[in-house]
Amino acid sequence: MAANARRQARISQEELDRKSRAPAPGLPALEQALADKAEHRIARGPQERLPGQQAWGFRLEVPEQLFDRGELHNLAIPRGTLTPEERYKVNEHIIQTIVMLSQLPFPKHLRDVPEIAGGHHERMDGKGYPRGCAASR
Repeated sequence: MAANARRQARISQEELDRKSRAPAPGLPALEQALADKAEHRIARGPQERLPGQQAWGFRLEVPEQLFDRGELHNLAIPRGTLTPEERYKVNEHIIQTIVMLSQLPFPKHLRDVPEIAGGHHERMDGKGYPRGCAASR
């Protein structure tokens, strides 16, 4: 029992909660070399969602999970090296920039700063982010 308590003390309460979702395997346990387990998926909580995202006009697809550390999930990335969850986290910085700068009281000659700072990842073909703006013709 003491060894089990020491082992549990080495991980965070959050990780312990994730591991408790699945029953502990009987011993001796067989472990697959690569697996996607329930404990690998970290749910996106309400605090991880942007309230009123549509009001800002953001068109980023929000992944269901905050993180997915599943081994097979991470090995099955079709292009590049980032999972959809990691890509969203990287792109999220521009959303935070727009939201934060829009709340500041800029003088009249600087009122476009939030839009300029927030538009530096947009593309003419509409494939940019966070709004997916296409060039007007």
